[in-house]
Amino acid sequence: MRSSSPMTQAPKTIRKCDTSRKRIASSTFSDEGLRLLLLPHYDLGGPTQCVLHRRGVNDVYRLSVPAGTFAVKVYQAGLRNHDSVVEELRALEHFSDRGLSVATPVKRCDGDVVTQLHSPEGMRNAVIFNWSNGAAPKYDESSQAEQVGRLCAHLHEAGDSLSLGETRPRIDIEYIWAIPSSAIRQRMLVFPGLTARLDSIVDRIATQLRCRRDQLRDWGFCHGDFTDGNMRLDKQTLSIFDFDWCGSGWHVFDVATFRWMARLVGAEACSWEPFRKGYLQVRPDAADSLELTSLFVVLRHFWHTATCLQMANYLGAGALTDEFFEDFVEFCEQANLRAP
Repeated sequence: MRSSSPMTQAPKTIRKCDTSRKRIASSTFSDEGLRLLLLPHYDLGGPTQCVLHRRGVNDVYRLSVPAGTFAVKVYQAGLRNHDSVVEELRALEHFSDRGLSVATPVKRCDGDVVTQLHSPEGMRNAVIFNWSNGAAPKYDESSQAEQVGRLCAHLHEAGDSLSLGETRPRIDIEYIWAIPSSAIRQRMLVFPGLTARLDSIVDRIATQLRCRRDQLRDWGFCHGDFTDGNMRLDKQTLSIFDFDWCGSGWHVFDVATFRWMARLVGAEACSWEPFRKGYLQVRPDAADSLELTSLFVVLRHFWHTATCLQMANYLGAGALTDEFFEDFVEFCEQANLRAP
């Protein structure tokens, strides 16, 4: 009897196995699917509209109801576990209780604030936040830069009485430089010329960290991603949101993050001194620590670049071109590591 040809054989059944999470990096909930899964847990009233607002480290949806607008954050599976998300939300409540304008979570009908959603890659946590109205502050307007500086200082000041759990990251030298520099170097081995230049930069940074170790004293709560994209200015009220990277660390990392972004958009010259002035109005004892800002701008660039490498598994590696790594090296080479 002739065996059937491959074209006529019945398709083989693919067995389900527990390794499916390893095969799927990131799925996306449809607008309607998320609405049906999430909203029965809330009493928001009236008809609702849910649309995907942006994809990034996490997926953010814009939820509109007659009473207002909300942001739904669906965390990536494996990036933040349930306890880590709860700690982030506890920090938000802490700052809200102390008068800072932050995007607080909306409680479910049962009083909880986190909903766990099953996805092909694993369990994902979802939280609904109050929407922050207004526009992002402008780096090239000195009065707004000064206001942002005061907000950063008030955040650090209020965070002095907040103790974060071990599920939140420690924003220390290993986190923002040692681990990132190793990951970047490994990825750049295919560019021998750039690798040699990177090694020179790493040596300079190591020397700076040894020489200026005594200035690393201002430790406490850090937002972790203190950029204009995570703030909104509505009339005179400056709000801050997206505490996804928050943890305990050197305060100068938040300060340097503002200056890093200002440098990237070409507004450092008109924004840094007003920001510094505003920060020191609230925390005058931090002047010595702020002298490390230029060094931490470079460390922030290392951390950001390594994070781009890490997130490529979710967002794609199309932007990680030769020019991307060339720009990274040039940015670090041009930094004046001794300037305050």
